[in-house]
Amino acid sequence: MNRSRLHLRRVQIFLGLIVLTATAAQAYVELIPSNVPPREYTKLFFRVYRGCEVDGGKSAVPTNRITVQVPEGVVLVRPQVKVGWQIATQRTKYPEPVQLENRTETEGFSEITWSGGPLDAEYMDDFVIAAAMPAKTGDYRFVVTQACEGGQVSRYTPTLTVAGPAGGGAGLRGYLPLGLAVLALLLALVALFRRRA
Repeated sequence: MNRSRLHLRRVQIFLGLIVLTATAAQAYVELIPSNVPPREYTKLFFRVYRGCEVDGGKSAVPTNRITVQVPEGVVLVRPQVKVGWQIATQRTKYPEPVQLENRTETEGFSEITWSGGPLDAEYMDDFVIAAAMPAKTGDYRFVVTQACEGGQVSRYTPTLTVAGPAGGGAGLRGYLPLGLAVLALLLALVALFRRRA
């Protein structure tokens, strides 16, 4: 590959990254985490970064309602209470009963709505649920509707990727970066003392 083609390819990649970044910047609701192991019971944070845009994006208005539609397969949903907000829920029957240690669940929340606040247009906050992740790996799309003062509505579809080993060991994974950092520090100290000796 000659230099001009290599340069052109680099420019294309750079422009592609700019487009991706600009697209991501328009999403004012983010799902955290976006990757989880199957069969894990975990908290999901729907982070609202900004109010609904008005005047062609020149300004924004406060958020007064967030609705999360839960995809099939995500079960045993429990919404977290927020001071100043009321919670409304819709229930649906599960395709298959969910077995727990001492009982069987046949239905659960399929939609959670927090209304109230309002959340100032320039502030951010988290709307949280806890839920059991599906046993089947794959992508699960939530639908999040952000309603704001003045009737403005924005809709987002964050995706949750369920992948990796099922259950067990999830707690230890969080310590891996810390363990690697400590190991790197120890190796650096050993190298430093060897140089001095």
